[in-house]
Amino acid sequence: MCSSDLDDDALSLVSMSRATIARRRTLKADEAGRVFRIASLLALSEEVLGSHEKSIRWLKSPTFFLGNETPLNLAKTEAGADAVKNLLFRIEHSVYS
Repeated sequence: MCSSDLDDDALSLVSMSRATIARRRTLKADEAGRVFRIASLLALSEEVLGSHEKSIRWLKSPTFFLGNETPLNLAKTEAGADAVKNLLFRIEHSVYS
């Protein structure tokens, strides 16, 4: 799995295409917020899981502790992103209950 796969998924989550990104010089406030949410989850998951590749694989895989949803799919909303962050903190501190 390559990082462009994650890029495509992340772009779809923020409702933007590569062409839109290339054409524009700035993002609207809501778009910037969605991009920041995805980027912060990627950074946190890389820190917790130890590598970019593991992070991408985890973000795109259904997770039992998230109701068999993928973390990226849940990150469409702020509440979902908070649930993903909470799980990452639990993984980091070995608390799975």
